[in-house]
Amino acid sequence: MAPAAYASSQYNTVYPASFSQNSASGTRDIVNRVTTILRSNPNACIILEGYSQGAAATVDAMSELTGASYDAVKGVLLFGNPKHKSGLACNVDQNGGTTTLNVNGISASRYSAGIPANWVAKTLDVCNYGDGVCDTTHGRGINAEHLEYPRSTSIQRLSTNYIHIIVFFATKVTFFAQDRGWGLVVSTLPFLGLFVGVCFALTINLANQPRYARAVDANGGKAVPEARLPPMIIGGVLFVIGLFWFGWTAVPGSIPWIVPVVATAVIGAGFNVIFQQCINFLVDTYALHAASAVSANTFLRSLMGSGLPLAAKPMFNALGVGPAMSILGAVAVLALPAPVLFMKYGKRLRAKSRFTEEGD
Repeated sequence: MAPAAYASSQYNTVYPASFSQNSASGTRDIVNRVTTILRSNPNACIILEGYSQGAAATVDAMSELTGASYDAVKGVLLFGNPKHKSGLACNVDQNGGTTTLNVNGISASRYSAGIPANWVAKTLDVCNYGDGVCDTTHGRGINAEHLEYPRSTSIQRLSTNYIHIIVFFATKVTFFAQDRGWGLVVSTLPFLGLFVGVCFALTINLANQPRYARAVDANGGKAVPEARLPPMIIGGVLFVIGLFWFGWTAVPGSIPWIVPVVATAVIGAGFNVIFQQCINFLVDTYALHAASAVSANTFLRSLMGSGLPLAAKPMFNALGVGPAMSILGAVAVLALPAPVLFMKYGKRLRAKSRFTEEGD
């Protein structure tokens, strides 16, 4: 898989690959393509991907992507990187763990810095344990582990989540950098509002625990999935309010910057409450099959997350912040009755499933 640059479209770098690891033509094509994209769209959001020799070409391109080109690249995904360098914070294994944190690739050496220091924070260098191209400690050469990347669901999930986060955060920064004229660093500070909201969500979830414990005691010590849902109702309302609030206050005018930042806190609180209680509900419902249920949920969420974020920026550019956020808010409104319906009909639905305790 050759490196690709994303800006609501995909471009595949083509060059003659070989065992010599000489990827100079691929590196030049990456740099030229980024320059071309920015010439036609200075606000483009670019993500680079590279597999095997394509990863080496991407690493070599990093030192040449400076200034506006560096700022435009919001994230880099590398797989089976021959220049995988021991000890870098961006190093992860196929599960997002640290088993390949301190290994070197076949093209790494004590004299090679690998990924430049200023690129580490925006890079995810995925090395499958035992891949002889990026992990010469536990593998040798192009082996089965090196060919596993396109088929591994854990690697695909890891990649999808990473891209999802990059595009969401990059789009949010655009609201403040492009529309309000803030600098690159200052425009990232509104994420603190999101963080505050997530922390507030913890208090909502914890406040429900005594009520849930009483429901379990009354049910003879058995889980009561419906008792997980009241916070989700609160989270749903907060999420809807936050989306509309942010959408119609993000564009500068007479509205001060703090107003949309507070809206991001409301969005963060609503989202985190919904997410946590949804996972708890699945675990309580499927009991012994909970791992499979959560995995299916993660797969569906990742499948949607792999495509929808790439449509976000074109949608916001075409419709404007207010209408685009209103569409998202309308979708969230349609989902508001879900926890209420499950509270009313959940037990009856569980009885029809052979994977739940009621259905056994």
